[in-house]
Amino acid sequence: MTRTDNVLDYLDESFYRDYRAQGHGPMIQFVWIYDHDVDLDALRRFHRNLGTGLLGRCVERSPIPFSRSRWVAWSGPGDLDVAPSRRSREDVTAWTDEQAARRIDIENGPPWRLAVQPLEGGGAAVTLVVSHTVADGVGVNDAVVNAVRGTGVDIGYPAPRSRSRMQALRQDLRQVLRDLPHAGKAVVQAPLAAREMPLRVRPSRHSEIARRATGGPVLRSTAGGGGSPGNEVVPTRSGRLPSVAVLVPTAHWDQRAESLGGTSNSLLVGLTSRLCGILGWLDADGLVNLTFPVNERTPGDTRGNALSSASMTVVPTAATDLRGIRAEVKAALVRLSKIRDRVLAPLALMPFVPEFIARRMQNVVLKSANITCSHFGDLDPAVNRPDGTDAEWFYARHARAPEMADPELLRKAGGIFFPIASGRLGGRIYISLCYCDGDGMTTAEQLAEAARRALDDFGISDFVIR
Repeated sequence: MTRTDNVLDYLDESFYRDYRAQGHGPMIQFVWIYDHDVDLDALRRFHRNLGTGLLGRCVERSPIPFSRSRWVAWSGPGDLDVAPSRRSREDVTAWTDEQAARRIDIENGPPWRLAVQPLEGGGAAVTLVVSHTVADGVGVNDAVVNAVRGTGVDIGYPAPRSRSRMQALRQDLRQVLRDLPHAGKAVVQAPLAAREMPLRVRPSRHSEIARRATGGPVLRSTAGGGGSPGNEVVPTRSGRLPSVAVLVPTAHWDQRAESLGGTSNSLLVGLTSRLCGILGWLDADGLVNLTFPVNERTPGDTRGNALSSASMTVVPTAATDLRGIRAEVKAALVRLSKIRDRVLAPLALMPFVPEFIARRMQNVVLKSANITCSHFGDLDPAVNRPDGTDAEWFYARHARAPEMADPELLRKAGGIFFPIASGRLGGRIYISLCYCDGDGMTTAEQLAEAARRALDDFGISDFVIR
């Protein structure tokens, strides 16, 4: 995409169509926890700076239903959202859930939100929630770095509704004509892509399959409890999905990876697969279907989602040797290099898919056995300094609107498992989880216990769960 080209990339259009079909879409949430009081003036400057670059935009819908939409400039954020009273540190997770549940509007704004919650005894929690349509994890990371350093650049998008209806019709019709050859190729490539990336669904009795695959009991929640009163999260009553963040010193993590014959990435894959086994998130063969995004963002890249995805299947057992998983990760990346264009080609059909079909497609995807594991790698130290000073704790996670906690949706989907987010910053690696089973009664304490079991299976003993 050039500076003057504000037409959405096909993958961004796909995210946008998902948003329109569902009325909400995936989000990325950064969380900073300070043990010392934050500099509000510096945070307000950070807040203003975020309004430039990738985050300084919204989507303007095309008047032609089967045309790609366009980026337009967003007028920018209002004042920083600072809570008027302090809350306890035990409430930080609940507060971040509340912030993720607030409305994000990628058509009219705001496409993102920054909020601050002062904490009892000093310190504060800060969170940034961004629509995944506007930017992927690496894009949000870059936007944060630029905002901290004050190096953001105005991309030069036109103002909203700056085109007359007639101009919009003419321009977008020409765009449709330019897109038709891509759509024609997509029709040919779609069956090939389906064979390359088959969608495997979870069986209705996936807990029994998991028990056979892992050789141990599967985490099951009950309506009567399983977690402490302070940690219990019941979506059928609160509209929230349980989530936890695991933080491990990078030295300990790397030592465990090396001792198991693997790398940081292969240990993350192994841990993810073990978690899926414990939670029963498996296909009919008792295997984990894992997808990991591959960053393709280049300098000056203005795509919201500049990535492709590699996939692999993993046996969800505790590993004493990661060499096999390490080889499988390499093989998945080699395979992606060969099939990338083929599997991405069908995205050119997205503008032509009616919303009612898009909604049906989403219902099918919700029953998928796939789990996505997003690893951001080593983050720039500036990410940890939204007010100019280092936060004591940081993690990022994937989030969605509270509609995803609807009991009927959970029942039909058989549960929900958000993409796992991971990254390295400030001497720690974080791993963020959000999961709920089909009965909607999983608690945060039960999810934390599943994480402890998986960590113990890989000999990881030095960690904090928030």
